[in-house]
Amino acid sequence: MPASPEQLLLQLFVIFVAAKLLGELFERLRLPAVPGEILAGVALGPYAISVIPASDTLHSIAEGAIFVLFSAGLETSPHELIQVSRKALLVSVAGVIAPFVLGFAYLKLRGDTNLEATFVAAANGRDQRRHNCSSTVRHERVIDSYSEDHSGSSGFR
Repeated sequence: MPASPEQLLLQLFVIFVAAKLLGELFERLRLPAVPGEILAGVALGPYAISVIPASDTLHSIAEGAIFVLFSAGLETSPHELIQVSRKALLVSVAGVIAPFVLGFAYLKLRGDTNLEATFVAAANGRDQRRHNCSSTVRHERVIDSYSEDHSGSSGFR
């Protein structure tokens, strides 16, 4: 059954507030806000505490956000990308390695064999690469935060 408009707005509100709060907490800890925002989404989603159930509507909104981020990426000049390439590379590599390591550790704690843990953790890392929307969000936010830190303004323009 599709969610009512009121339920959808409440779900979006909860997602945005949680992402903002965890992002702010990470910034106060002198960490980038993006991992905190991603953690909020993972925690609220259907695979953790399931406050926000998976739905076709939210999936469509996420795809729309991906398109907007892709469009913004097209407007970014190569010079600006080169300026933040080291930081962006670090974030993207961590976005692949962290799920692998955490998945492997979790499966070893469950008592699975090394082969099983490696296979599932590698599939988890592959899944992270396949669903590169979070990677796009991270890269865009890293570039934007770098621009804020070094130019005193928000964004590149």
